[in-house]
Amino acid sequence: MKKMMILFLGVLMSFSMAVYCFALDSNDVLTATSYDVILLENGNLAVKHWNQIYMEGQIYEKENCVMIPLKMAVNIENQNYDEKREAVYKKEGTQAKFTLDEREIVFFEGKRDVMIDGHKKRLYAVPDIKEDDVFVSAEDFYILLELHNRGQAGRFPWEKGEGSKQAGWFFRGDDGAHIREIKEEEKEEYRFSTEYEGTLFEGKREKNMPAYESNGHFMIGWKGISYFAEPKILLESVWEKETNTLYVKTWDGFAKDAVFQKDSNIMILDGVPVKMEAKAEIKNDRLFIPITAVFQMLNIPEEDITWIEKGKNVSVLY
Repeated sequence: MKKMMILFLGVLMSFSMAVYCFALDSNDVLTATSYDVILLENGNLAVKHWNQIYMEGQIYEKENCVMIPLKMAVNIENQNYDEKREAVYKKEGTQAKFTLDEREIVFFEGKRDVMIDGHKKRLYAVPDIKEDDVFVSAEDFYILLELHNRGQAGRFPWEKGEGSKQAGWFFRGDDGAHIREIKEEEKEEYRFSTEYEGTLFEGKREKNMPAYESNGHFMIGWKGISYFAEPKILLESVWEKETNTLYVKTWDGFAKDAVFQKDSNIMILDGVPVKMEAKAEIKNDRLFIPITAVFQMLNIPEEDITWIEKGKNVSVLY
């Protein structure tokens, strides 16, 4: 019996995903309400808050994402506050409209595109539009119900069996299930240099990174990109050794997919071939791509890019 209890507790811990949401104080994660996605002994996925079980058998895993009913989640969270937030959901053909307070979110069947108060965003995963609710991935909750930048969020690894991984997010609101206004992020200045085998300057801070100059082109190793991009966006990549292909996904409320292949000067960006200024190269067992392709992938406008020395030194506002 003791062994069975230890086994069950181990399974419960292994299959948990922390989701923090709707904090009383948006600047203090310790005040956030904490929800865990757990695997019950009967095989059902459920949401747990303290000792209370919600959504048993109603949430599910799809393509390595936990899918959660949006309206139901808001109504559950409303139980923690005197002031209730009214969540209204209506499915109309291949579209669905979700209204919370005065914020309107429109989903489209089979698409990651979403309209939030007329502004186009792109979700991490394709939502599932049902008659009574819309199921969205846990990753997308902070975009739909919070809209703060990823630097304020946290990511929690969650494993479901061998080879299957899931990430959860905590997201915070200023008063229960409430959507904050979108705020412009202040841009920071970064300078990239191929000197000393690559250096990233962030104010007075310096970081070594894989980079070199090749025929007037600034080539950067994939690892170097995460040094300045990841604090602001989610950056995922998979390297396929057999074909020397790098699959990339960036996400900050607008998801982008990119594919790079050794000896090719074509970047596949959201399914569209885009010509790069130089071919992707492998050097010291690392894939290097032109830094200009990175700027394009991250939607950095030309006016925010200043070349100090072509192919060697560049200053970027991001």
